[in-house]
Amino acid sequence: MNLQQVERFLGDDFLRDVRKSVHSRVDLTMKKVMITFSVFSLILTVLTGQYVIGLVGTTLFLGSYLYCVKLFGTSSLTRYATGVLLQLFSLLYLFIIQGREELYFFSFLSLSILIFYQEYKVILLSSATFVFCISISIFLTNNKSSWLTSSVNSSTTTYILFILAFTAQSFICMYIASKLWYQTVVSKIHPSFFKPESSL
Repeated sequence: MNLQQVERFLGDDFLRDVRKSVHSRVDLTMKKVMITFSVFSLILTVLTGQYVIGLVGTTLFLGSYLYCVKLFGTSSLTRYATGVLLQLFSLLYLFIIQGREELYFFSFLSLSILIFYQEYKVILLSSATFVFCISISIFLTNNKSSWLTSSVNSSTTTYILFILAFTAQSFICMYIASKLWYQTVVSKIHPSFFKPESSL
């Protein structure tokens, strides 16, 4: 039995309540995540002395998140905004620290965190945001020692390989999020529903 069959069996109203329950739990965690990302951004700002970009970026991104939470609550717009802002924080870290390769880790971490929403569209928009920004920086600038990397020996090929790895990660995260949602939905069905199928 696939996800579409399960969703038809449960009905739109019931599924809406299930999603609301999942999202309201995850939203509480996301608030802590966004605050943690903001604190880390401020730490990097102090360590590097990049006060203008660090303070402006952190204030703008955290403020945008809190505004979306207040204005839209637990709606899909808040989830999409959260996914985008997590990747913008990852880009901000790269800008502040002048492209230290270790901080690319946060772009992957952001995708993994979004799995808890159990909604592949949030991950898709988040990953598209990061890939778009990185791609623009790669193909529209010729400065190999730009904010994307601290190494002057880095090549366009290196960036392309990173984008491919990041894209693969995003597809994996979207798959896991979909499977989690399937398991969540199936868990709401009474076990007796499966008896006719299991007896075959």
